[in-house]
Amino acid sequence: MLASIPLSEALRQKKVSVTISTYQPKDDRYHSGYFSECMQYTVKNLTTTPLQLTETAGRFLMPTDTNLQRMMVTATTRFALNAGEEKSIPLFAMCTEAGDGSPLSASGFSYGNAATGKLSELVTFIDQKKFQNEAAQSAVWAITDNYSPYSIYDNDTSVMNTLRRYVCKLKNMPYDPAGERVNNETPLMRYITGTFTFSIYKEQKVDLVIFTGDHKLVKDVLKNQTYPTGQHTVAYEASIPVGDPSKPPTLLLMFYLDGKLIANRRHVLEVYR
Repeated sequence: MLASIPLSEALRQKKVSVTISTYQPKDDRYHSGYFSECMQYTVKNLTTTPLQLTETAGRFLMPTDTNLQRMMVTATTRFALNAGEEKSIPLFAMCTEAGDGSPLSASGFSYGNAATGKLSELVTFIDQKKFQNEAAQSAVWAITDNYSPYSIYDNDTSVMNTLRRYVCKLKNMPYDPAGERVNNETPLMRYITGTFTFSIYKEQKVDLVIFTGDHKLVKDVLKNQTYPTGQHTVAYEASIPVGDPSKPPTLLLMFYLDGKLIANRRHVLEVYR
């Protein structure tokens, strides 16, 4: 049996080429664009011999658009390639920049460095426990964006408390088993997702922006991007803190062509933690 080599080493030796893109499983369910099985490697064996390759958890996937989230591989992946073979490999990954936009289908990514320090310890723990879920994503943000460990929530209290306890350890904080589900640092969040399809008869500049009901900017999905003639579909998602869950805010998706407001969409919001 061939010995497995790290994908990073195979790249360094120019034994393979790697293209990185977003990934959406082909089923009818909604899949998050920023955690779980959401990224993909397309790897080609450039040699004349078979290769056994390994990608360990912790590899950064760097967006070409700096307004989008830097992603991180969160599950070790092993795969084989025959001589000259090209294969697409779905990856479990999570966002490491909570304030940036989620990857879209057209987003480009490059192969980055590996996580270090506390983030490396956390992603190794996530990989070992197979916590590829929203609670683990919140745990990542507790390290990368300094969210409270008590922002981590899961219906399975065992999963939730295990992650909270481990993040408290990493942050040198005392663990409180009675910690609040939501605290002042990390308020209850509401979440929207969807796609927006538009047709244009000539090349135009497009803006797609999400505002609160009182017109405070939440997110630039597209900002002054040029689109050619034809029909286009853009995926979007955003979240917003809610001070009073009984009075959820309204979010508006605003669509502009060449700076002129063309359409808007109002969202009914749902709790996601």
